Amino acid sequence: MRLVVDRLGKEFPKAKGETLKVLDDITFSSSEEETIGILGPSGCGKTTLLRIIAGLEKPSTGEVLLDGSRVDSPNPKMGMIFQEYSLLPWLNVAENVSIGLEIRNASEEERREKVERYLSLVGLQGVAENHPYELSGGMRQRVAVARSLTLEPAMLLMDEPFAALDPQTRGEIQESIIRLKEVTGKTIILVTHSVEEAVFLADRLVILSARPGRIHKIILVDLKRPRDRASEEFVSLRVQVLNLLSDLAVASKADR
Repeated sequence: MRLVVDRLGKEFPKAKGETLKVLDDITFSSSEEETIGILGPSGCGKTTLLRIIAGLEKPSTGEVLLDGSRVDSPNPKMGMIFQEYSLLPWLNVAENVSIGLEIRNASEEERREKVERYLSLVGLQGVAENHPYELSGGMRQRVAVARSLTLEPAMLLMDEPFAALDPQTRGEIQESIIRLKEVTGKTIILVTHSVEEAVFLADRLVILSARPGRIHKIILVDLKRPRDRASEEFVSLRVQVLNLLSDLAVASKADR
């Protein structure tokens, strides 16, 4: 599954016929089974970029191609995981996870098999009959991941999916995402404010400048796996990216 973002731009209408330019001339591509982390100052258009990739927003200029086909609407080959869990409280875990399969009229046997498989993959065996209110925040987010996986997309798009979690739970789910990628080989596009998370999960980092978001730099994360957050190489790269983002934020304030 190859994603190409080609000269993408996005403007939103304002009052009196004016426009607000959020993204400008964004170009990058993903390789098979690659994880790309998207970082940048607040307001630089990271989430807007991900929503355009997902087909949830239309670009003003440029295009998104998935295996050569233009993305103009949500594509079943891509699964979107949001920061909010968006679980239905009146349904149990199994029913929440299988809701997409039900919409697709999958058989009861297929729904049961996939629910068991993907709950196990995200480390949630034994909670299928529980309701969301009975789960911790981290468990609810795992349910949201499992729900996306049941539709078996080739690519996962993640918009700050772990931001609301405590550091320990966040680290545990990051480890789960690593295992998931090893098992499924999916391409992952991750928007995050956490530099440590991006360096831990990603193969490349796409750094956006302040609004309008442009690609400031693309960084190869050439660290062996499994990654050690305390290693000299990891800490050095994390500090490098933090300094880069800090410089971009300072430059943005100076331009106002």
